[in-house]
Amino acid sequence: MPSLHPILSAEKDATLPAPGMRCCGGIVGYILQPGDPGYEKGIVKGLVIAEKAMDPETFQGYNWNDLSNSLDVRNQFRVAGASATAIGTGASNTRQLLETYPASQRPRSAGVLASAYRGGNYTDWFLPSLYELMAIMENRALIDQLDSAKKGYWTSSEWDRWFAWYISSGSGLPALHYKCEEGNLILPVRMFTYPEQNLAQIKELPHHPVVDPETADLEIGDAFGGGVVLYILQPGDKGYVEGEKHGIIIATEDINTGHKRYNSSRTDLYPMLERGTPKKETGATASAIGWSAWNTDRILKVYPSSSHPHTAAAVARGYRGGGFTDWSIPTHAEMSIVRERTKNLKKYKTLVNKLGYDCCRSHWTSTQGTYLNNKKRQRVRPVRYF
Repeated sequence: MPSLHPILSAEKDATLPAPGMRCCGGIVGYILQPGDPGYEKGIVKGLVIAEKAMDPETFQGYNWNDLSNSLDVRNQFRVAGASATAIGTGASNTRQLLETYPASQRPRSAGVLASAYRGGNYTDWFLPSLYELMAIMENRALIDQLDSAKKGYWTSSEWDRWFAWYISSGSGLPALHYKCEEGNLILPVRMFTYPEQNLAQIKELPHHPVVDPETADLEIGDAFGGGVVLYILQPGDKGYVEGEKHGIIIATEDINTGHKRYNSSRTDLYPMLERGTPKKETGATASAIGWSAWNTDRILKVYPSSSHPHTAAAVARGYRGGGFTDWSIPTHAEMSIVRERTKNLKKYKTLVNKLGYDCCRSHWTSTQGTYLNNKKRQRVRPVRYF
């Protein structure tokens, strides 16, 4: 194993790796958090990014699949099978890309170039998945090369045979990009674990599970935290911590601000945007469990409550059930849980009784598609985490 690179400054020498520091062959981009696949309490793990991203001008005009848009190659476009988006899936995505687009046939594909990078003499570099790169971009203000870049970055997560995800360097938000188009950068990453000998101060901390007596006995359907317990986090969910109980609370009512439905006097249905509001990309594309607050924050950044008080995000975040201020719109996966459980009366009767039998048949999720729609009329049922 190669030795660690020097950390950026003497002032940081006594600290553990953090975003922006040089370590393990590159620059630390993200430190795994509770709930991330591979997270271990007391062990510092994370994602290191290459010292410099690969530019298509330098690497002779590569793109995601090393194919052009000409008619004679369109029949070669196919799903590569690299559809995973979660943290911890970039390496497996890249392996799948190399099987579909091997270096001998597609030497300028994004997966081939990322895996061929040898920063720090490491050989395990890969093209990051969507959520891996999203997590890294959250720290871009601490990393000079990311904060100053003017182009987007490819991810290894594809959408279909024609499109793959990329991240805008300016906004840090995800969007779809045609696989055969040029212009996006390639940012190789690798997973690292900080050496055991440098973890003495952390290993002195207790490793027994932290049991919160307030949440230890909670079950689905229990009243708690301003609403009712909808779901208990499982291994792999964002925010999951082994030995601790965390989960999702859902409001027991649809919120009502008096904003009228179009051409109607009803006040329980809400548009995602007010009529006449220009549609903008918000980057609220996360669909997994645990990402509702992340999505809602991004919607509010583009459409703040002060100027757009009647959007779904604004009324959800403005909800004050139980006196809490951290309510959000559920993600697609979280709302799917609601729908599945409200249909299963035999197993979740307590939950359904508290939510209402007609709950969540036509409600907004926070997961944005390709475009926002300001004409649909859906309800809002906020959630929060405990």
